[in-house]
Amino acid sequence: MSSNHAGSNLFGGVLVLLLVGGLAYVVTQTNRNTLPAQGGSDSSIVPEGLPATTDADTTPTPTQATTPTVSSQMPSLLYLKSVATGAQLIKRDNAAKETVLFTDSDSKLKLSTVLGIVDDKAVSILSDDDEQSQLAEILLDGTGKTNILNANFGGIAGAALRETTKKVAFTVFDNSERNFGFTLTQEQFDGSGRTTIDQDTQGISLPIWSQSGTTLAYVKGQSTPDAGQEIRNASDGSNPKTVYKLAKNTVVTDLVWLNDQALIYVVEPLGDATQNKAKTMILHIDSGEQKDLFDLPGKERSLAVSKDGGWLAAITGDVDQSGAGSGKLMLIELSSGKQTVLGSADSVGSWINQ
Repeated sequence: MSSNHAGSNLFGGVLVLLLVGGLAYVVTQTNRNTLPAQGGSDSSIVPEGLPATTDADTTPTPTQATTPTVSSQMPSLLYLKSVATGAQLIKRDNAAKETVLFTDSDSKLKLSTVLGIVDDKAVSILSDDDEQSQLAEILLDGTGKTNILNANFGGIAGAALRETTKKVAFTVFDNSERNFGFTLTQEQFDGSGRTTIDQDTQGISLPIWSQSGTTLAYVKGQSTPDAGQEIRNASDGSNPKTVYKLAKNTVVTDLVWLNDQALIYVVEPLGDATQNKAKTMILHIDSGEQKDLFDLPGKERSLAVSKDGGWLAAITGDVDQSGAGSGKLMLIELSSGKQTVLGSADSVGSWINQ
């Protein structure tokens, strides 16, 4: 009797263990099939028209890189890409459809930079065989037609489009002994009405107007072992003031507005351009507070923020010593940090349809 009772207890214990194990397996499988992947979305689901994210495309900060859902809120984007026959201006809409709007393959004028959009035209810098820059507008209707706005545009080190007043700010260099140095100016598209914003003997670069067109930001000075650069702004293009002083031996290589209160800039150690040690930072204008934004692969360059501040486009990847060359076009949803890595591109042109 006692032997039968012990056997019964043993059998019952085994049965309970089997039932618990089976239940644990079901729960585990259910969780695997229902919990979202790291980053807030199922990484196995890729929106139609977008490439799947590979292991090489992921970045662990600030969130795991995944392919974000493309929505109507994301504006269309213009970017430049080099092909065997020349440069192409490509429009990528929010449905991931890409259209070539312009190519310079059959033109003596070569497309180098898109500054922004005015009246459904891409205000751009073209250059001829003698490297003479011309300010032009490219129609975005697919005809590829261009209109020259200023055949003797003299800007160096980039230019900034002010859409609200149809002006452009840029740096000119004077190597005469009496007036040696750099001058930040702004003028009408046709070259008239030029005014001086700031001057410096060491350097002025990376001018950029805020999305609202109210404030111009730029970098002043030259980084050396003894002195650092300054990030400055000029409200309405006048009365420039320093908003942040950078450390010695660091160089700002790109600068854009996040919104009217904050800037995004890329900084790297002096002399280490080939080591891809660039950092992307946010700088709050009023407080001077700054923090790391992303640690993207390679050197971030050609940054562009959508007018609503919701999206950042950038070229990433390794670069040569000049800091130029093609890389991967990356779209970043700033609210979540999610990243979409697209194909190769030379530079970001402008967000449109905002």
